[in-house]
Amino acid sequence: RYHHEHGPWSIYLVPHGLDEPPPAWLKHWKGDGILCRINSRRMADAVEATGIPAVDVRGALSESPVPFVGLDNRPISRLGYEHLMQCGLKNFAFCGRPRGENPPQDLRCDYFVEQVEQGGQHCEVFPWSRVRARKASWEHEQEEIARWLKKLRKPVGVMASNDDRGHQVLDSCRRAGLSVPHEVAVLGVDND
Repeated sequence: RYHHEHGPWSIYLVPHGLDEPPPAWLKHWKGDGILCRINSRRMADAVEATGIPAVDVRGALSESPVPFVGLDNRPISRLGYEHLMQCGLKNFAFCGRPRGENPPQDLRCDYFVEQVEQGGQHCEVFPWSRVRARKASWEHEQEEIARWLKKLRKPVGVMASNDDRGHQVLDSCRRAGLSVPHEVAVLGVDND
C-alpha cells in the first residue's frame, strides 16, 4: 500500500544468503534506501558505508549501526502460548537456534518460557549444548531433535523459533514416529 501511495518506485530485490559477503555492486549503488538482513559486522559496515538510508529487518547484530525494525516477540510468544492452551495442551516446549545466533529469536524463546511459567506450567527448551549447530549436519540435528521430542510429556505444544525450525520439528516428529498434532502440536513463526 505504501508503495502505491508514494511510488512509483523501482524495487530491486536480490536475496542473498545470510553469511554471504556484501555484494560488490553495493559500494557504487545509487539507490534511495536499503532493506537488509544484517548477520555480520562486515555487512553492517558495508551498508553503513554507502551513506544510503537503511533498515535492518533481521536484528541479529545487536551493535549494528543500522536501525532495526522487526517483530515484537512478547505478543508473538503470548499469542503462541494462548493458541496452544486453547488447543487444550498442558505440556509445552520451545525449539529454536543456539543462543546468540539470533537475539530476537532468543527473546521469543525467553518470552514463551515466561508465558508458560506464568500459566503455572513448565516449558522444555531444546538443549543445543548437545548439538554443535554450526558444524552439525541436518541429519544429526534431526536425530537430536527427534530424541528430544520422544522424551517430552505428551501431548505437547512446541513453539518453533521460526517456520524453518517448525518444518524441521515436523520432520523430526515423522522420524520419531510421533503423531502431529495429536502427540506433538507444532507452531511456527514468520508466515513462511
